[in-house]
Amino acid sequence: MMEINRAKITDYRNDRRIHYTHRIGLWLRSLGFPGSTKLSLFIGKRIVPKINTPVVISCLYGYDILVLNNNYYVSSIYLSGTSEAGLLHVMEKVLSRGDIFFDVGANIGMMSLYAWKLVAPSGKVHAFEPEPYNYSALRFNIDLNGASEIHPNSCALGHRRQKGIIYPYSRNLGMASLLKPDDCSLGEEIEVERLYDYVLRKSISRIRMLKVDVEGYELEVLKGASELLMSDQAPIICCEYCGNRKLAEGNPIDLYRFIKDVNSYDIYMLKRGDNKISKLVRIASEKNIPRSGIVNLFCFLPLHYETVPNDIFA
Repeated sequence: MMEINRAKITDYRNDRRIHYTHRIGLWLRSLGFPGSTKLSLFIGKRIVPKINTPVVISCLYGYDILVLNNNYYVSSIYLSGTSEAGLLHVMEKVLSRGDIFFDVGANIGMMSLYAWKLVAPSGKVHAFEPEPYNYSALRFNIDLNGASEIHPNSCALGHRRQKGIIYPYSRNLGMASLLKPDDCSLGEEIEVERLYDYVLRKSISRIRMLKVDVEGYELEVLKGASELLMSDQAPIICCEYCGNRKLAEGNPIDLYRFIKDVNSYDIYMLKRGDNKISKLVRIASEKNIPRSGIVNLFCFLPLHYETVPNDIFA
């Protein structure tokens, strides 16, 4: 397994340039004007040191994190101190001490660590990241923060137990996928497990929130959780959706249809996109699903409304 070379890690946790740049970015995003997120990233590129190796920083949320220099997803964490602030805000509203959070497609652990701060010490986080280098960074970040309540898994999740191939994307490890890209022939064999089988094996009674971001394999993950999603213990779901991305099987709209068919889920998306804190707006029908670009679908059952604050909805 590919491991992080600890000798090449630079410690920037006490770097004031990064500290103040992140605070400026937070202030800009709080103003909410068009382009505020892009402006915070622009400022970050001009102020914080350029990196050619992994670095450790202190992020805005009270934990330290190793960020990789060849992962576009985490570059925004380095430059602005956050990523997908809208999703993090929803997590803050729906998670509390003692909850169980599933992070499928955990990358380096940004969402897992954020959830850990919300649910620990009595709650648990189960993180799944099959890309070997990202998984190494995930384990590093868990150890870095003493986050023993996060349980890392190097397998992928799918609709059946099998062997799979994880294909890297050389310019951005955050986009590694089980779907073979046109320009890549080499990959690494990994284990694929069903989510529901994992739940049974670990004797997990109730998952509060299931987050899925797996570069086109989202429908396969949810199919492997069908028994859970049909039950009276079905979790809140946050699932990435891209209207112009190919899936392992079927069309992107099939993901929306599966969620609607498996249970009585209402589906929402953030009014101002995933990178900004905003209200959740209901998607009335599949005609309202964006046909291009990437959005997170937030899915709630009637029973969830009893424990979710009303102020997150438009």
